Amino acid sequence: MPESCIKQIYVALLDAGNDAWRRVDAVAEGEDAYRIIAVNDRPGERWEYGTGERVRCRSQLLPDGERVLVATQRLDPPQ
Repeated sequence: MPESCIKQIYVALLDAGNDAWRRVDAVAEGEDAYRIIAVNDRPGERWEYGTGERVRCRSQLLPDGERVLVATQRLDPPQ
């Protein structure tokens, strides 16, 4: 897969308080659908959505003014 197909999205961290995010690699699969390809290699860190899941993303403005894509909904049932 060409690197140009890989995008950065943000996934919420569970058990880390409000507004805690992890930037992960994903591949676009439609207008606002992405498949997460990053692997969580951080022991004790729980992501709201995991490797291989298709998620819907929306644009969000971070407190520092950066506009990013944030995963907001699982598109496929959990396996």
